[in-house]
Amino acid sequence: MLVEVVSCDASTARVVRQPDQQTFTIPLDRLDEPSRKAIDEQLKAGANPATDAFEIMVDTGKNRKKAGGEDFDDKRVNLSPKITVKNLNLKSDTRDAKVTAIFFGRPVQANSDYYVFRSQSFDLPALHPGGSHILEVAEISQAYDNRGYAQFGARYAGYAVLVHSADGKTIYSVHSIPENFGKAFGEKLLKLQTGRTYNGQLQAK
Repeated sequence: MLVEVVSCDASTARVVRQPDQQTFTIPLDRLDEPSRKAIDEQLKAGANPATDAFEIMVDTGKNRKKAGGEDFDDKRVNLSPKITVKNLNLKSDTRDAKVTAIFFGRPVQANSDYYVFRSQSFDLPALHPGGSHILEVAEISQAYDNRGYAQFGARYAGYAVLVHSADGKTIYSVHSIPENFGKAFGEKLLKLQTGRTYNGQLQAK
């Protein structure tokens, strides 16, 4: 099993398994000597103890209503997302990182695809022990019609939010889209573009 250490303290190590990005917390006293040496080498190469403590809370600010001034049966999804990133570690600061938030829709005429309402990245400053930082995503407003002959647009489907390094390595993530979708594609999510449609394998259409 190929893993990368993302954090470690005096008793445990948090690792990410490649390529599915699943995370595990492993007690150090259960590892053999070669594994402990490998962890020491990864820590010296830049793994940071504080990254174990991230928590992400997403408030989508979702408000669905009919689209004023448009056809009577058109609808509109309105999102005013706010993302709170918290450091649960009460002893250590987190490192500087980046946060990318992607909000997805399902096209009305192609429900197996994904439409990116918004992909937006932020710089995340180091968080003091117990501290938090709020990120405000640009407002999203999209009309759609899923009835009658003139179907168009996309319905809101969910989000993925990733804390990652500058070179795109995922440190922590949350998803309201299917969990296996987020884990399967990991860093590929960072390349998605606002206003583009992708198939189930995240290939642009």
